[in-house]
Amino acid sequence: WIELYNPTEAPVDLSEYSFHSKDDTGLTFENGSTIEPQSTFLLAVRKSHTGNGGLPKVDHVYNHNVLKVLGTDWLELKKGETIVDRWEFTRTDFKKGTALQRDDEGHMCFSNTPYGDGDIGSPGSFISCH
Repeated sequence: WIELYNPTEAPVDLSEYSFHSKDDTGLTFENGSTIEPQSTFLLAVRKSHTGNGGLPKVDHVYNHNVLKVLGTDWLELKKGETIVDRWEFTRTDFKKGTALQRDDEGHMCFSNTPYGDGDIGSPGSFISCH
């Protein structure tokens, strides 16, 4: 799963954005896909709560063929052709079963909050790395 966070005081209309990873076509968002102020937007390959290891309600289901996160990769959020945010990482940045997150200052850290079927992460809430 991947989660986007809106730190602003205004809703963000995602229909103006696309999300990409290295060597993939990326995904676009349908009209009505909005991140409310100070809120998160959860993306996953499956809609099912049980199929996603106990994730809360998924806001956007995407096809794994258009967005794959591999060992050495990047994720990029674009508004039109403008890159709004880019996050680069390697396999050594990950721990199995533990969500990697980045805060509003760009610091990376591992989540320490259990959720769902026993994985570690904080889907549905933004937690700073400090």
